[in-house]
Amino acid sequence: MKTNKILLIGPFPEPITGMSLANKVLLDALINKAYKVDYINTSLYSFEENVGRFSLKKLLFFLKFNIYLHKIFKAQTIYITPGSTFFGVAKYSLFMLVSSLLNKRIIIHIHTNNLQSEYQKISKLKKRIVKYLLQKASFGIVLAPSLKNNLNPFLPEDKIFVVNNFVENYIISSKDIINNKKPDNLKIVFLSNLMTQKGIYLLLKALKNIENNNKLTFEVKLAGYIDKNIENDVLSKIKDIKSATYLGIVRGNDKKALLEWSNVFVFPSYLTEGLPLSILEAFATGNYVISTKHPSLVDFFNEKSIHFIEKKSVDAIEKALLEVSDRYNKEIILKNYETVTKHFTVENFSSSIIEIMNK
Repeated sequence: MKTNKILLIGPFPEPITGMSLANKVLLDALINKAYKVDYINTSLYSFEENVGRFSLKKLLFFLKFNIYLHKIFKAQTIYITPGSTFFGVAKYSLFMLVSSLLNKRIIIHIHTNNLQSEYQKISKLKKRIVKYLLQKASFGIVLAPSLKNNLNPFLPEDKIFVVNNFVENYIISSKDIINNKKPDNLKIVFLSNLMTQKGIYLLLKALKNIENNNKLTFEVKLAGYIDKNIENDVLSKIKDIKSATYLGIVRGNDKKALLEWSNVFVFPSYLTEGLPLSILEAFATGNYVISTKHPSLVDFFNEKSIHFIEKKSVDAIEKALLEVSDRYNKEIILKNYETVTKHFTVENFSSSIIEIMNK
């Protein structure tokens, strides 16, 4: 069934997150393909660590978006990117209910891997509400095969689709740049939101230990949003490491330049991640990746592709960084690059979702 009037509901930049960037990429693709498309931006104006958690401020913020309910009447397909907590789903309840009453095609796209676990934690009443809402969807989308279980309690298997995440075209480096990278001079990058659960404190502790013990010569650059509540503490710990620099928020060519400067990308997150865009970007720019293990990564990459480390472990990060020279393999770096540039593209991402919209 061909659809040409689409309403996207979810976060858009700013701030930039994996989900908000994905929504922006899809919006641009739909516009380029001459679809009639509108959107409702539900991004909070400020970055916070406790994404998806309830607060009165957030409730009041999201209630005001209900004035845009009228946009549903003009659309055939409603595409929603809900969160994984009760509040992350419930804040879209009126949009889902009205869309269902008007017999619209509803597509929900889950970008995380903790919807099922969050669902198991909540009360019976909240479970009924979440299940009632999510069962209104015509189709569901997840980022990797192992993440389908997040939607299995709500939708039949044949209504759940996998759409891989993507790397924006401008990020992809030339092979010459990648071939010139060597592990001899360790250039480390942390490019993600500087959140406690993303492992920022663990990484800084590991780097400080290495520096104090003169075990390794390195440079490290960090970039991303910081919650105001921990900003001073994080910045003071970065300043305490002689070879560390905080760059603030980097975008566009500045982000590409940072990833091309580095040869090691560290992602010690102990959040329940979907399929991290930042790791795909690191592969597309020829970086050796040290990361905690997440099911979506195991779907596409193995122990040779990524140096997997234990979660919440300073020692594991320190040990991995000290082992880089021994484990760095240019063939693996190039293989990861080929995998990402072939399968994790903007074109594949947007065309796959548009194909689902037209079912």
